[in-house]
Formats: sequence, structure tokens, C-alpha cells
Amino acid sequence: MEKTNSEASAESSPEKPKKKMRLWKKILIGIGAFILLIIILAFAATSGITSVAEKQLNLLSSGNTKAAYELTSQEFQRTVSYDDFMNYVNRYAVLKNNKSHNFTSRETNGDTGKITGTLEAKDGTVTPVTYQFIKENKDWKILSLDLSSAAGATESGKGTADSATTPNSSGTNSSATATDAGMNTFSDAALGYSIQYPKDWTMEKKDSVTVLFRGPAEKNMSDVTLDIQNLTSSNRGGKYTDNNDVVKDLKNQVKGMDKNAVFNDITDITFKRSDGLELTAKGFAAKVTVQGKKLVFMYIVVPHGDSLTFHSLEFMSPTDTFDKYSDLLKSILNTWTINK
Repeated sequence: MEKTNSEASAESSPEKPKKKMRLWKKILIGIGAFILLIIILAFAATSGITSVAEKQLNLLSSGNTKAAYELTSQEFQRTVSYDDFMNYVNRYAVLKNNKSHNFTSRETNGDTGKITGTLEAKDGTVTPVTYQFIKENKDWKILSLDLSSAAGATESGKGTADSATTPNSSGTNSSATATDAGMNTFSDAALGYSIQYPKDWTMEKKDSVTVLFRGPAEKNMSDVTLDIQNLTSSNRGGKYTDNNDVVKDLKNQVKGMDKNAVFNDITDITFKRSDGLELTAKGFAAKVTVQGKKLVFMYIVVPHGDSLTFHSLEFMSPTDTFDKYSDLLKSILNTWTINK
């Protein structure tokens, strides 16, 4: 049987080769997929902290302020009473009448986390917000809530962000940032703690185990410092077996500055680690004269609770201003959180 012209033409025409995807297109697709994977993993890693913030906003909007307060950390509740928290919430309508939120930045670092963004009230007011988080018993808790603009405050609370502070039982100022909106937060998972300090102070990480906080020179406070150092226990090759060893060594160092130093021991202090473990701190104050300057040093030594590390906190101030800044020191120490 003779083949038709169309059949013969079909057999004689070679198949067109399939076009191969160019290498650069494959690379672009691969990079895009990798970036997408990173974004997905980042959102998955930070979903825990965002869900806590969202849950608190929903509870506040529904009027369940007790449950909203329970989402805060032990350290937060130690410095901010429920009444103080309510005063803060009542001052910022965007918390009680929240319409939506937009968290533009979120991050976690070990047992700490942070999200920033904006809150929108039902009346359309938009207020910047920063949440700090800490993990307690495997659950994320709110360490601080900072509405850095008072645009969302009610009539009684209008002004700067610092007007959101309310007096607590000790008579000092406190807000939902555990101290006030004028504080920065230093947090380091490797060092095992976080602490808040005034925004006009400077922070310097002197080495891998030492952090120095210094008062502002423009306020004649450059001689006011807080130095936090991690010391190694004998279980990890260090020379200290307990708090008493550290205190003894620190006193010897002070005597090296001034052999006529006058010492006063401080009553033991109890700190709570983020998981609830109680840690007993020992300390002392010393009056010294160094290069003609009369100074007061106050030391607090706290074991980390892992039998490996001690935290040594050194507060220094000129003698004539020590009492003036002692309350400020207390407010800073009240924000210090030791992580498990």
C-alpha cells in the first residue's frame, strides 16, 4: 500500500529536540527555593513568641487581663505588679482596643526572643511596639512590653513614652518594660543572663566574660559603672568552689587598691533563675580611696546554679553620689534575669 504524502512527510520530519533549561535559570530557581526555605524556617522558629504576643492581645481585647498578665515572666511580675500592669494597659488604648498588628521583625537566640512592629487600634491609631521574651520551663513568657510611642495613649496618658511609667510598691517608677521605656536590654545566651540598663548609658563587652555598663558623661556619671563578670568554678578548672571563695578573692583585690579599705557585708540576697531555681547571693560594700578619689564598690556574687559559673556584679560610684544612685542600681538589678 502506498503511503500518502502526509504520512511520508511525517515520517521524514525529525522530532524537534526539547529545549533544555539554561543553567542560570536553574541556579536562580535553586537560590529562590533556598531563600524560601530560610524564611519558612525562620517563621517556624519564631512562631512561639509571636503566638504569645497575639494571645495576650486577644486576652486584653476580651477583657481577660488576669490571663494576659499570667503570660508575663517571673521577672516581669517581680517588678511589675498586676495593678501596675493594669494602669499601663488602661493608659494605652491600643492594647485594650487592638484591631490588628504587624510584626516586622522577629528573632530568637537560645532562651530569649524579640519581636518589633506596630499595633493598630480600632480608631486607626498606630503605635510602635517591642516585645522581649524569655523561656521559662520550656514556655515562652513576655519579659517586657515597650510601646515606644505614646501616640496610642488615652487622654490621661498622653506625652512621651516615659509617661507610661507607674509607681510600684517600692515607690520607684515601673512600667510594662519591667522598669520603663527608657531602658535598653542586654541579653547573651552564652553568658547566661539578660539585664536592662538606661538608654543614655553605654554598654561595652570588654571580653568574652565581662560586660561594662557606664553612666553618661554629660550627666557627670562617667564614674558610675556596673561591671558583670562570669567566673569559672573549680569544677571547670577555675579556683572558686563557692560564693565565699569569690567574695574572699574580691576583698583581696579591693585591698590591693587600698589597704585601708573599709568593708561592710551585705545580707544574703535570693535570686530566681528563669526556671524558678532559687540562688543565694552574697556580697559586700567597700569604701576605698584610689588616686585621691573616694569611691564605693558594691559586689554581689551569684552562682549560676550549674556548678560551673559564678556571676560577679560590681557597682562603683563616687562616695558622695552613691546614695543618690543606689535606687537606680536596684532598679537595674530588678531586671537582671539568669537563664537556665
